[in-house]
Amino acid sequence: MFGRFKTFIIFVLSNQLKPKTMKTHRVGFLLMIGGFIFSIIETKYFGWNLTPQSTPELICDMIVFFSIMLGFLIFCSKPNKK
Repeated sequence: MFGRFKTFIIFVLSNQLKPKTMKTHRVGFLLMIGGFIFSIIETKYFGWNLTPQSTPELICDMIVFFSIMLGFLIFCSKPNKK
């Protein structure tokens, strides 16, 4: 399992066939990773609850959701050709 993920990361971060496309992919990928790391940190801080128990926890969960979704959309998008 980790071998495939490691191969995927190496491919995403080192492929330089189309530099503009790869920069876009890197930004999206790093935004998803940042959202995932923030998710772990905020879940540990608020307690390992399945659902949010307070308003600040709900806000942090929404930040995580939108950062991961935005990262995914950026990662999957194609840059404009000019």
